[in-house]
Amino acid sequence: MLSNWSYQLSAKRRSPDDLAVLHSIIEKSRGNLREGRNLADDDEAFHLALIGAAKNPILVRIGKSLYLMTRSVRHTYFGTAGSGAQSIKEHVKILEAVARRDAAQATKLVRRHYAGSSACWRKVHEVDR
Repeated sequence: MLSNWSYQLSAKRRSPDDLAVLHSIIEKSRGNLREGRNLADDDEAFHLALIGAAKNPILVRIGKSLYLMTRSVRHTYFGTAGSGAQSIKEHVKILEAVARRDAAQATKLVRRHYAGSSACWRKVHEVDR
């Protein structure tokens, strides 16, 4: 996860185009969920678009590196029942906070989102052992 200030910047600097991209990713995720597809790529797209809304190319490069390194983890996570629907629900709330330019709420929601998915992944990983 990137630092809190990166998400604060995203909420403060986002453009209408950024919001449209985030919204379209959520809609694509909903379609993929209905089709039973793994949402790891959609999740990556959402978070990189969110980071991109900060208008800082260094943060985007760091984010891309982090998401590249965690690709297999996310595929495993999104293979568990209910993870896709939960992720979409949380992405919607994050998008709403960003749309309102509520930097504090957006940061809180992203932190909660990462903590929840990390805890779920750890449980899945323990079962696989």
